[in-house]
Amino acid sequence: MKQARKVAQMATLALFVANFSSSTVAQERAYVWVPSKLNDSAYKVRSGINYQNGWQASGGTDFSLAADKHGKLVENAARVAVWGRAVDEAVEHGRTVRRELDLNVDTRSGRGQISIKRMRRWIATEKLDVEVVRNLTLQCNSYEAYCHDANASQSVRLSVPETKTAIVARSSISSNNTDVTNSLSIEQNALQNVNLNLTLNNPARDEREASARASYGWRW
Repeated sequence: MKQARKVAQMATLALFVANFSSSTVAQERAYVWVPSKLNDSAYKVRSGINYQNGWQASGGTDFSLAADKHGKLVENAARVAVWGRAVDEAVEHGRTVRRELDLNVDTRSGRGQISIKRMRRWIATEKLDVEVVRNLTLQCNSYEAYCHDANASQSVRLSVPETKTAIVARSSISSNNTDVTNSLSIEQNALQNVNLNLTLNNPARDEREASARASYGWRW
């Protein structure tokens, strides 16, 4: 009963924020209003508020629903999730430090995810840039008030801006599997829009695997 009451309260809050945001978004950039189409019969609206006071913070609700091919709403398809994000970035003398905190909780099940990320980037020499990223993700349940399934990862990127070449080392470990996974990649940007990637997974193990990938992208 208590859980159902919480879901009802969050759904009411989502509709209030959505209606309030839709009427003011054209005038106030502080409000978040992002409708999107998930597929032919499912839609989602992200609404919330942006706030800046040192940290760049934002938070609100995601409201989604789906219909069948006849246009009738699918039972139990409506979802309300609470989301939040905070970012702090400092740039000084060619050195960048960025910290991020992300939160997403499904109000029906209480399941959610917390992600903490820290990135450092600096100019090591005239021809070499270094970037280190650390990330910690926790799967949590707000109704049962506990977190589990932790996953930690780290990456180190050495890049040469002149040739657009980078060597990237990545490692990760999960609470479900204490084995550390590693990978070593070489990335090359060619012809501006073409990216080449060669990756060797678990290079120190007998079951190592190699892969190659090429991608093309453009902006308009």
